[in-house]
Amino acid sequence: MLQNAFTLTSQKVAKKLESGLNKGLSNKEAAKRLLKYKDNEILIKESQIKWKILISPFLDTIITTLL
Repeated sequence: MLQNAFTLTSQKVAKKLESGLNKGLSNKEAAKRLLKYKDNEILIKESQIKWKILISPFLDTIITTLL
C-alpha cells in the first residue's frame, strides 16, 4: 500500500499505483485489482453493535462520576 501519498506529486502517485492521471485504470485492470484487494468497505465488528456504541460513554468512570 502507498504510504504518505500526500507528500508526493500526483504524477509520482499515479506511477507508483501503476495508473494514469487522464484515464485511470482500464476495466480489465480494475477488475483484477478488485479480485486482489476486495471491496473498499469498513467491516463492523461484533463489539461495535449500535447499542454498545450508544451506551459506552455512560460506562466511562469520569462521566459516571459527573452524572
